[in-house]
Amino acid sequence: MKQQEAKKTNKMLNEDGQKAAKKLKRVPEKTFDISLTIAIPGENVDEKVFDLLVKWLEYRAEMTVLALERRDSFLQLHVQGMVRLKTSSTRILKREIKKVTGWESNGPVGA
Repeated sequence: MKQQEAKKTNKMLNEDGQKAAKKLKRVPEKTFDISLTIAIPGENVDEKVFDLLVKWLEYRAEMTVLALERRDSFLQLHVQGMVRLKTSSTRILKREIKKVTGWESNGPVGA
């Protein structure tokens, strides 16, 4: 009896999963080569942000070149780099970066 219940449950889960998959219209992921600048107007970017990005991009990107550098005129610390990765849109990528840096809900103004 328990086997029959398990089979019914598995069948329902599979059917529900298939229905959900049909509802989602997946956008094919494309490879993007992106010039990345992360800065806060009038402030230095925390070095922890650079470390978080490096760890995340080791997993997420196909190729990455990142540097923590200072701007010419006001010497403000910021992250500069080039990234090659797959995503369905740059808007989604921006959301991912904000989540990784912890700026998703309480990020610096203008960052």
